[in-house]
Amino acid sequence: RRRRAIKETVRAMLFPPRPPLDAPVEWLEAPPVRRNRHQPLVSVVIPCYNYGRFLHDAVASVRAQTLRDFEIIVVDDGSTDDVTPGVLDALEGLDHPHGRPPDLTVIRQENQGAPAARNTGIRAARGLYICCLDADDTMEPTYLEKCVLLMEGNAGVSLAYSWLRVTGAEERVWKSESLDLDRLRYY
Repeated sequence: RRRRAIKETVRAMLFPPRPPLDAPVEWLEAPPVRRNRHQPLVSVVIPCYNYGRFLHDAVASVRAQTLRDFEIIVVDDGSTDDVTPGVLDALEGLDHPHGRPPDLTVIRQENQGAPAARNTGIRAARGLYICCLDADDTMEPTYLEKCVLLMEGNAGVSLAYSWLRVTGAEERVWKSESLDLDRLRYY
């Protein structure tokens, strides 16, 4: 009993009750957003500032997804290093005989910071869902599939995220905190 009480207390702290969503009942019968015929299901936005040395791995992890209906948008936030411009040119297909890959768009802008680069990518996104991925990160192959299945299968879920696996010099799992929209807006 005591163990169960502790477990319930921890669960209540981690997942506090939320007020019900204020949405019309008819939204449950049909999704409020319909997908266009040529619209990708997911837009993966990758902001990049001087991280060209990591970019191939980030893009490769998106292209290795089990869910194949996506577009990739890389936003170069005014990179100034010697590596990133060449990597972006290669990704964009400027040196490839077949031209630009159809699943990838590169946007270049003056340096405005990562949040502005993400917002630029989100404005250009055509997908029904948005996934932001930092240029020095990668995704597990089933990440997009699991997130989309979770959101598509649960009418009240419109955001999905996961824990993170830190690799390299340090190996550990970083457990993301429960989503708190007020804290998210503040930070």
